[in-house]
Amino acid sequence: FPPRRSSDLALLLDSGKLIALGPTTSIIDQYLAGAGDTDTTVDLKTARRRRGSGEVQITHVRLYDGKGLLRSTFKYGESITIEFGLSKLRTCQDLIAVVWIRTATGVPVMHLASHDDPSCPPIRVSGTATVQCTLPCCCLYPGTYEVSLWISPSHSHDTDFIENAVQIRLEQGDLLRRGFEMSWKLGIVHSSTQWHFFPSDIAAQNLTMVT
Repeated sequence: FPPRRSSDLALLLDSGKLIALGPTTSIIDQYLAGAGDTDTTVDLKTARRRRGSGEVQITHVRLYDGKGLLRSTFKYGESITIEFGLSKLRTCQDLIAVVWIRTATGVPVMHLASHDDPSCPPIRVSGTATVQCTLPCCCLYPGTYEVSLWISPSHSHDTDFIENAVQIRLEQGDLLRRGFEMSWKLGIVHSSTQWHFFPSDIAAQNLTMVT
């Protein structure tokens, strides 16, 4: 890796007292982990960072693991379900739901839409309803991520959009096999890959065959 520059370092202070000094991404994660939401239901009825015409309103959000337990911190590779409630206020059309995930510094990571899943029925809200989006194996690199929620009949209109509705924190999990801590300063999404090693004589033979 390239040498660390001074701009890659940050301070974490509490009432003027130095709490931590380290890489900027790690310090941001540490700050957000301390200021983040709890692993219970997040009430969004009075959310400030929202916009939209308001025929249907997003009322709350919950995070579940693969066992159906409420959590906000997960290990790399675990299943994560993002569940949010809807409440109809006025007449509306069928809706599309979107979960938008960004890093703590605002870098877009995932844009997950309900109409990408052909098995998901139309979202029709007559009173109250619940929407769930599940990542069966969340392969985001460890760090803190902001989750925004959006609903509308089309992508050219906002019925309800809540920015940074809830935070998800990813921890090392199976990535500890690398022997050092990973974070989204090295990448955002981890993917399984296949690697092969050929001794020089076999590699030479393969190269001859290709050429």
